Amino acid sequence: MGDLYISRGYNDTKFAIVANVVRLEQCWNLAVRIGRLLELGRIDRDGSRYADALQSLQSALALFEKQGDRAGAGRAMGGMGNVYRSQGQYDRAAEFFTDALEIAQALGDKSNEGIFFGNLGNVRRIQGHFEDAIEYHTRAIDIVREIGDRRSEGINLGQLGIAYQVQKQHGRAIELFTQAIDIAREIGDKRFEGIHLGNLGDSHQHLSHFDEAERAFRQAILIGDETYPVAGGAFRISLAVLLAQGGQFEEAQSMLDAGESLVQSHPEEHTKFFIKKSQVCHLAGDSVGARASLEQARSLAADLKVSDDSEVNQAIRELEVLLEDCDSEEPEIPLELLQPRITESDPGDAFQGVSDAAIAEADRLWELGNIERSQCNFDEALQCLERARNLYVAHGDRTNEGCAVGSIG
Repeated sequence: MGDLYISRGYNDTKFAIVANVVRLEQCWNLAVRIGRLLELGRIDRDGSRYADALQSLQSALALFEKQGDRAGAGRAMGGMGNVYRSQGQYDRAAEFFTDALEIAQALGDKSNEGIFFGNLGNVRRIQGHFEDAIEYHTRAIDIVREIGDRRSEGINLGQLGIAYQVQKQHGRAIELFTQAIDIAREIGDKRFEGIHLGNLGDSHQHLSHFDEAERAFRQAILIGDETYPVAGGAFRISLAVLLAQGGQFEEAQSMLDAGESLVQSHPEEHTKFFIKKSQVCHLAGDSVGARASLEQARSLAADLKVSDDSEVNQAIRELEVLLEDCDSEEPEIPLELLQPRITESDPGDAFQGVSDAAIAEADRLWELGNIERSQCNFDEALQCLERARNLYVAHGDRTNEGCAVGSIG
């Protein structure tokens, strides 16, 4: 069986070891066999091998039920809920999490009760039911704090932060992400340290804290590449938008390309990829590409079957408004021009006069920078003004570049 798993792409020694221990004909210790089935289910889910993950978890569930082990059955159900959630089957995931939660409550199993409340909160937030999500995550935090489960506490603080972030309460979200990062570092949980850092970057970006956002995204990418590649991909995509806002289109395109390959198997993140790709195209002046990406996002979002209030559908509506306001007569620059190329002309020529949309973003940043300066928020002012200057430079607007430089001075 070890050879079978290696042939499926399990090149790491860990996969071969797990697969060999799971060999049903020869594994004499039933507890070890079940434990390895659960572990293999998690590994397959992380690797986006969803059918294989469900097969392992269903086998574990059958063995737990045969033994009359309700607690174990609940764990297997929770694992299956996580697989369905990763596939974008949120109603199915909620069913499994609810069944698992009821078992944990009946047994007085506080540890798993907290975990399954958190899982339900995550699904409800994705579906757009934010009050339910906040309630479930808050209950989970209370439970895991009572029993001293620091890892679950940090995870739920981070998930609660996302629920506030989607509702534009970024100050509150930053507080929660910071607490979650502190816990992850305290207990050495690198995977969730990276996830919380990336989410922190998203909130800083929304508040125009660009340096903090870029720093958080780059740290999250490094950690995600080591611990959870889907997260590494998702935060590359977020960084691409940030780079495009600053006129760094070539690196933005590179981040988009690398990010998509890592999130394609994750329906929610793949939908977000097209939303953010549309934003990058819009900033680059490629209205055709922006609208094409919007259509792809709409199509994928329909398959997710989430509510109109969900994070994904909110983002799509905001993008629709943005593109509707865009002048359809503006010159369009194909997205291919964002890729590095060797040319005899001045590299800046490709972006001369490139889109009123990007200039409008620079104007917004310049105005915001002056407001921050008037309120003595000098660090925030400097960040906004430098971003504005970079956009003016990228688009050859020497007059406004001079204004931005003057404001920085």
